[in-house]
Amino acid sequence: MIKIRLKGRLGNQLFIYAFARCLAEKYEDHVVIYDRKDEEDSIWHSHLDGYKLHTSVGFSSDKKKFMQMDLYQKLLFVFDRFCIKALNPVQKKRFQEWKLKYYTQHGLLLCMDGVFNLPDRIPKSLYCDGYFQSAELFDCIRDKLLLELQPKEEHRQTEKDFIGQIESTNSVCLTIRLGDYINNTTHQVCTKKYYLDAMQKMRELHPDCIFFAFSDEVEKLKTILGDDGSIIYDSGTSKDYMSLDIMSKCKHFIISNSSFSWWAQYLSDNKDKVVIAPSKWYADAVPCDIMQDDWILLDC
Repeated sequence: MIKIRLKGRLGNQLFIYAFARCLAEKYEDHVVIYDRKDEEDSIWHSHLDGYKLHTSVGFSSDKKKFMQMDLYQKLLFVFDRFCIKALNPVQKKRFQEWKLKYYTQHGLLLCMDGVFNLPDRIPKSLYCDGYFQSAELFDCIRDKLLLELQPKEEHRQTEKDFIGQIESTNSVCLTIRLGDYINNTTHQVCTKKYYLDAMQKMRELHPDCIFFAFSDEVEKLKTILGDDGSIIYDSGTSKDYMSLDIMSKCKHFIISNSSFSWWAQYLSDNKDKVVIAPSKWYADAVPCDIMQDDWILLDC
């Protein structure tokens, strides 16, 4: 059995599900995700319940049973956490190459950042932990993911009307993460200038484009970009997975360094989409393979 621990908010959880789904497909095995529903955490929760997920991926809320490891695995897990904090980026890359082979032989696949090649064979029991933030890890099943990552419920009438506006125009999804990114030394990358430059670039490519703005703090966003009618703002009242589905209906995308923002463009079925993204994903030197080759990258 393959086991993976869920972490992060919706965007990160979708990366973990996509990787789990790829593992199930590659190794023809059942994958179980620990959804942490037995943990008393008022801030964190599973966001995946609203999707039509494949039966090859199941869920468990039994932490005690799920997190069982032998002594050597526990030692490797602690050693890995120490190395992540102690090594510099160059050392981390070398360490990553070594550990993926060695750890996997002992039933662990630990990867916080960066892309890697899956081994041809894995042990009968494998515990995975990481964010798996690269399309290269699951692009081989993208068509299946586009079908499975559809909301179970129908959109409300107000949401359907908003989707109608998006689909009837040359729409651009403009996603701006505020909230916990403000003054964050790792994640605060995108400035107001980045978004204005990205909007100008999109206007050059598509003069008739209309911007649809989404944010975790819509009212604050209006004070930043203005409310003169040139931008159509989302209401901010939709459930996160419903909002993501609405965003994916746009024809083009200006994204922030947010996994939620990333999934909006990935779930789009527009083959001619233009995606503008920041030139770096983190403010510090964290290994990252989340960018895609066909994006337009702007300095930030």
